[in-house]
Amino acid sequence: MEVLERLSMPPNTSYKCVVLSSAWFSFLSSSLVRFLAPSILPTLSQVFQLSGACAGIVAASYWTGYAIFQIPAGAVTDIYGSRRTLLTGGALAALLTFVAAQSQEYFQLVLTQFLLGSACAFIWPPAMTLLLDWFDTRERATASFF
Repeated sequence: MEVLERLSMPPNTSYKCVVLSSAWFSFLSSSLVRFLAPSILPTLSQVFQLSGACAGIVAASYWTGYAIFQIPAGAVTDIYGSRRTLLTGGALAALLTFVAAQSQEYFQLVLTQFLLGSACAFIWPPAMTLLLDWFDTRERATASFF
C-alpha cells in the first residue's frame, strides 16, 4: 500500500537536498564504523590480549552481521518504509557503537561487532530507496554518486 502511495505522490523538490544529505550522512557514519574496528585491531589485540585469529574474528563478526541482514533490511524497508528503517538502523548503529566501546571481554566485543554490523545493514537499502523515490531517472546517478 505504501509503495502505491509513494509512486502517486511527486516528491517536493525543495527537500531533495535534505534527503540527499541524510542518506549521505547515514552512509558516511556507517562507513566510519565499518572501517574503524579493523584499523584499531592492533590496539584491541594488546588490550584484550588477542591472537591474530581472535582479532580476525572481531573484524569478521561485523561483516558477518552485515552480510546476513542486507536482504532482510531490504524487505523491512519495503514493509515499513525507508524513513523509519533508516532512522531505526542509524539509531541502533549509534547506540551499539557506544556499547561496543564499553566492551570489557572478548565475547562482548565480538557480539557487539556482530550486532553493529547487523544494524548498519539497515542503512544502505533504505538510503538507496530514498534516493530512488526522490530523484528522477536523470538525477539518480548523480545523487547516488554522493
